[in-house]
Amino acid sequence: MIGKHRPGGGPAGVREVPNVDRGRYERTEHTADEAFRLSAGDLSGIFVAGARALLEVLTDPQKVEPRENRSIALAADDNESLLVAWLNELIYLFETQAMLFSEFEVNIRPGPNLEAVVRGEPRDPARHPVEAVVKAATFQDLAIRRAGDGWETKIVFDV
Repeated sequence: MIGKHRPGGGPAGVREVPNVDRGRYERTEHTADEAFRLSAGDLSGIFVAGARALLEVLTDPQKVEPRENRSIALAADDNESLLVAWLNELIYLFETQAMLFSEFEVNIRPGPNLEAVVRGEPRDPARHPVEAVVKAATFQDLAIRRAGDGWETKIVFDV
């Protein structure tokens, strides 16, 4: 909800993603899970905005430092499947290696294929309290589409 204050965080609403494509995410109403509208000037920006939205569900994004780099490569049958695979990979890295990422360089290529470099740090419970446990990114209401000069979609996280 726009303007709603989250425990331990600032106002939840439209957030600019600090990346060249200027992707944005906005928390939306959902009955039980966390949902966001994503928009960006290019397809890669949608993936960056989704990753930033995920980070906001997990913890305070302002407290995650870009100290370590990781490379991620994924392929899928369509853009929607690739977005879900990307976000679930970030969830997997959080769950298995306690890694939080705050910077994302994403390239989407035909196939579709994703190549990304992500920057972040291991979770420090004192600085990175978990806001919510995210089980997975879902396909619920997911349809990546062109909108004006850019792209948009909605993503729902199962919490």
